[in-house]
Amino acid sequence: VPEHQHVYVGWRAGHLAILALSVLVARGFSAPGGSSQEQARYRRLPLLLLIPATLLALPTVLMDLYNAADISNRTFNRGTGIPWTLVLSHDELMALKWISQHTLPSETVQVDTRLRGSATWAYIPAFAGRRMAAGIPISMVPLEPYIRANNEVCRLFSLSDPVQIHAICQKWNIHYLYLGDQELRRYPTLPHRLRSAPTLFHRVFHGSSTQIFRVVLQTSFSNNLPMNPPL
Repeated sequence: VPEHQHVYVGWRAGHLAILALSVLVARGFSAPGGSSQEQARYRRLPLLLLIPATLLALPTVLMDLYNAADISNRTFNRGTGIPWTLVLSHDELMALKWISQHTLPSETVQVDTRLRGSATWAYIPAFAGRRMAAGIPISMVPLEPYIRANNEVCRLFSLSDPVQIHAICQKWNIHYLYLGDQELRRYPTLPHRLRSAPTLFHRVFHGSSTQIFRVVLQTSFSNNLPMNPPL
């Protein structure tokens, strides 16, 4: 697929092949018809093949186990630009926990994914369990519609008029705006702009480096959510 580094067809085809071949592998471990001696001989053959296959795969398995448990590696992957270990602050964890506990599973929470890039754009779905209105996942085909949607949605963070910000939220059905450390550094006046329109935005979480605003959508009803006291 040209939009995806020319690799995703082979990658996904390999996944499907593994699923399909698992049936044949299972059949190989089951005994065919015939006498008990023939069944015993047939069952030994897959086991003999399994031993060298396991030895060949063992180094990769051991490396994956080590890498998955290695949280001391704080460097960036040179190929993808993504940190090997993503470190979340206590304030972020509290904000993400608030989202998972006080928002509906059907509601959307938006961050500026253009600002965050490939390193942390997906941590709202990953750690808060909520969807976003737009983002740029690397495995979606075709990619161009996601880029267009993402550019339009993320434009709201740089707008000065809260009415225009609300119009984009209304169009894309965005229920919450998540302003983390990166958003607050890039747009330091954005919280003030949102708070200047209390009929459109309600601040529901305020931490040392994170703020969450609920968007008052015309089609939504108030959930009487608890307000987090300022820290």
